[in-house]
Amino acid sequence: MKLEDLRPATWQARLGQMERSSAGLAGLGVLMPLLAAMQPVQPIRALAAASVLMLLPGIAVARLLRLDDAILFLAVAPSVSLALTVLTSTGLMYAGIWSWQLTLVLLGVVTAAVAAVTGLADVPS
Repeated sequence: MKLEDLRPATWQARLGQMERSSAGLAGLGVLMPLLAAMQPVQPIRALAAASVLMLLPGIAVARLLRLDDAILFLAVAPSVSLALTVLTSTGLMYAGIWSWQLTLVLLGVVTAAVAAVTGLADVPS
């Protein structure tokens, strides 16, 4: 890594070249927990929370693994999401700070981080 790679302008240029689907997934990882925490009317809140708990982190990890088979992708995405949900909730419960809002936020951060890594991996430096 060169010193010029650490400059903010370099990072902004790389973020501008991020893959569109990875940027969208990172955006959903930030938006959906916020939407669920704002507590809108029930169908919207349930869909936002379910997408974060059951889909988004697993989709980000499956994309990071570059799974080509659609059936494997559909099996891995909800499995990884539910595993991350259980690990996050259990860890927060043992720490004594569990709340559903914090669980959603942490899963959203994981989704955004993994999607950003995936999107920036193919950008030439």
